[in-house]
Amino acid sequence: DEYLEQVPLILERISEALKFTSSNADLVILVIQAVFFTLRIVWLSISTFNLRFFWPIILSKMISTYNSNTLVPDLILSVSKFLDLVLVLNCEHFYIHEWMFIGSFDESMKVGTFPFVPYLQRFCKSNLQQIPIQIQIQEKRRPLISIKSLTENSFDEFLSLLCLLYTSPSPRDRQKS
Repeated sequence: DEYLEQVPLILERISEALKFTSSNADLVILVIQAVFFTLRIVWLSISTFNLRFFWPIILSKMISTYNSNTLVPDLILSVSKFLDLVLVLNCEHFYIHEWMFIGSFDESMKVGTFPFVPYLQRFCKSNLQQIPIQIQIQEKRRPLISIKSLTENSFDEFLSLLCLLYTSPSPRDRQKS
């Protein structure tokens, strides 16, 4: 927590960066990727309790990324790597939001006649082309996504991995076993 005094400034700068707009869509995507990379560093450097004020802006950007009609592989990779890290760190303040991204449908989650489907699961269902992929999870307390960048050819494989890792069983259940 040596950077604890800097948290308000970091939050302000991240908020500004996520509000950044430009006519150059590629530049906006690079800024958002840099934000999620920065967030991963911050999450490793400062206790997660002191970062609880970041969640509203982070969650809205994660949801908009997974809900977007435009697939931007490296942006999805950046957001997914952050999600992966947060799940591994067992962030206490993320527990209440985890169900929005991962997990399996439970009848108690049904709202009216429409069941809620977690964003990552919904994203996988709408974008995944069935590609057989096998993984071995050897060390359970490490982030599972170690890909540095994506090409068009590797995106489908990454998406298969992502969906396999985080749509069932729950990562927390997987870490306990």
